[in-house]
Amino acid sequence: MNNSSSTTVTDGLNSLRLPSCKKEFIRQLNDVNMGDMCFEDRLCLIVDAEITSRKSNRSERKVREAQFKIEARPELISYDFARLPNKNRILSLLAANFIALG
Repeated sequence: MNNSSSTTVTDGLNSLRLPSCKKEFIRQLNDVNMGDMCFEDRLCLIVDAEITSRKSNRSERKVREAQFKIEARPELISYDFARLPNKNRILSLLAANFIALG
């Protein structure tokens, strides 16, 4: 793709407010291995990048808007207390292995 075409595409993605599509498109332009992929696969990667980015941004925004008083994440669990199940049990529950087991 020549430089003016790629500039037109990036400008269009910018005006459509598709920043992740633009970023993925530019990444593909600079990746020599992308020439081996068909158009549909490359387009799928571009669209998937935008969808993933929007979901991530939405989640981050909702957490920010919730204004949680404390930060709680699985990696912050302290296993020092005797009343807690062991670490492997907690990790298994977090991975939702119980669903696969039925």
